[in-house]
Amino acid sequence: MPRLPMAEARRVALALALTVSYALLPGCTTPDESTYAELHRAYTRTVDDHLTRAVTTAPDKRPPVANHLPPVPESYSPWWQQQLGAKVFESNDLEPCPLEDLYVRTLLHSGQIRVFSELPLIRETGIQEAEGRFDVRAFIDSKYESVNEPVGSLLTSEVEDVFRQKTFTTEGGLRWKSPLGGDLTLSQRATTTASNSEFLSPEPQSQARLTLSVVQPLLKGAGLRYNQSVLYVARLDSEVAQAEFIRQAESHLISVCSAYWGLYQARAEFLIRRKLVADTEKVLEHIKSRQDLDAAKVQLVRATSALASRKVSLVRTELSIRNAEDRLRALVNDDILRRSPTVELLPTTPLSFAAIELDPSVAAVTAIQHRPEITQGMNQLKSLAVREDIAKNELLPQVNLILEGSLRGLADEYNVRDSIDVEPERKNWLVGLSVEFPLGNNDATARYKRRRLEVRQQLQQMRTSVETILLEVKFAVREHATAYRELQGKYQALLSAQEDLRTLEERWGLNGNAGGQAGAAYLDLLLDAQGRVSFADEDFLRSATSYSVALMTVQRAQGKLLNYLDIHVDRRTGADELPEMFLRKGAASGSGGRSAAPAIPAGAPAGDAAAGAKEAATQDAAPKNEAAKEAAAKEAASGEGAKPGSPAGNPPAGSAPASKPEEKAPAPTDKGGADASGQNPNPK
Repeated sequence: MPRLPMAEARRVALALALTVSYALLPGCTTPDESTYAELHRAYTRTVDDHLTRAVTTAPDKRPPVANHLPPVPESYSPWWQQQLGAKVFESNDLEPCPLEDLYVRTLLHSGQIRVFSELPLIRETGIQEAEGRFDVRAFIDSKYESVNEPVGSLLTSEVEDVFRQKTFTTEGGLRWKSPLGGDLTLSQRATTTASNSEFLSPEPQSQARLTLSVVQPLLKGAGLRYNQSVLYVARLDSEVAQAEFIRQAESHLISVCSAYWGLYQARAEFLIRRKLVADTEKVLEHIKSRQDLDAAKVQLVRATSALASRKVSLVRTELSIRNAEDRLRALVNDDILRRSPTVELLPTTPLSFAAIELDPSVAAVTAIQHRPEITQGMNQLKSLAVREDIAKNELLPQVNLILEGSLRGLADEYNVRDSIDVEPERKNWLVGLSVEFPLGNNDATARYKRRRLEVRQQLQQMRTSVETILLEVKFAVREHATAYRELQGKYQALLSAQEDLRTLEERWGLNGNAGGQAGAAYLDLLLDAQGRVSFADEDFLRSATSYSVALMTVQRAQGKLLNYLDIHVDRRTGADELPEMFLRKGAASGSGGRSAAPAIPAGAPAGDAAAGAKEAATQDAAPKNEAAKEAAAKEAASGEGAKPGSPAGNPPAGSAPASKPEEKAPAPTDKGGADASGQNPNPK
């Protein structure tokens, strides 16, 4: 068998060494997948268990009295709703503020929304920062060295007593950290040397060296999995921030909705109490007109006292209106509203009394699929699992494979260019192995233990979060149903109080002016009846506004508020060339909508806790068991719902009343084609 030349044999040996080392990397760096599989199974069991319990839970029992209360007519319009546009403060103008318009103003101007929107953008910079680890870096180093020292060796000089040498060295090149963890350096060094040593030949001289070196970890710090983990964690952190932005935005919009109906309630209460004051003044004037005939002094005193007390309550209501306006201005943060503190804000979106039924099981399934907290928890679990993988890799010894090849040249005088132009055969190469391992390894062991504990804590936290969300949904649905039943009861109480007052007012004209104790007692009955009607009006008003807020609270509890209001996340580049994230009402124009699951980079943890959590995070409409599938089918089959953006199905100001119970209006749909509310809002 013919023998290879020595140069050729070296090339083959170097190629084999590189091939073997890189082939061994996957075997050296692939972690145990059992941990991630167990996390996957644990998470899947948790979600499936809660979904099953949510779907199979029997409906709440209702008290028998609730079945006998007639519904509030959808076309009912209280007298104070028709007069809501009247001025409260005489010197002011009115600024109509539909609820839809306030939502749009909030999205455009709210400083709080802007603060929330900056967090995802800040976290996104971590992705680019992590990618920067693998950037190619150019470098150049220069140094000049002057030596003037006694000669202590004949190898330095046999003639001179002092050794003098001047050296100028310049080195430049490129460095790159590969995704496998290796450090690659390509450099060109040029050196000029002048010396009084007779052994330096030629003198002066120029030397050049072209070097390619590779330092590749084999265990600790090696492989795609380890080195791209930072990039993967940065993407997960960005997704967590995106979900937090959604959560905070929904909470802020709920506050705007609550403030709007708080202002509506304050203005309506003012009208109710002002009417009570006016009715009391009529009674007092009537008594004064008959003071010389049959009206007793005690009647005059009692009517005067009642009028003074009711005027005091009217003053307190004026304060409530001012406070409600200021709260709404602060939440919306529109400069136009804030620059006009003397202008009255007039809520023009009317109340709606349409009965909307919500299915608790469907609401629970929807919440698990859409709540931002679920997305946050899953991404945090993925991130912790990746960090655990990093800590596990760092338990390994530091074993580095060192490979280096170089070309060298030499020229006389200061001919650096001639020294670089060398013959290709002048090759040098080096192969080495570096091993380091701490005997105690306490720091790496402690980090790995801490990461495992954090993963276990996060799993328990996710279980707690799911249970808390389901509890919140249950409370919200119950509150919505109770608010409507309360509305029914308050409506009946209002009708009874109005009928009682009407009867007393008719009889007041007949025998209410009689003097003596009987007349005073009848006056007390009349004043009490007026107060009862006023209180019944206020109770009905509070129930109606609570019912409107309750539906929005249910949408928030399900994580569907932005979809319900047809609001999407969008982004653009600002005037300062920085990215901006904002909320847009209507169709999204860019990458809006809820953030999708982060793309897993090549070599990222393929079987991590992410493996199961990712599936649960991205399949918004795919429940994991048969019971959940039935609930999803039930949700998709529901064809009725309130209009997105209008609390409790409110029609816009000036629109026709809501459809009759037997008339099924087409329900607005989201991208999935399901009811935007995610419920079955069938009128009773």
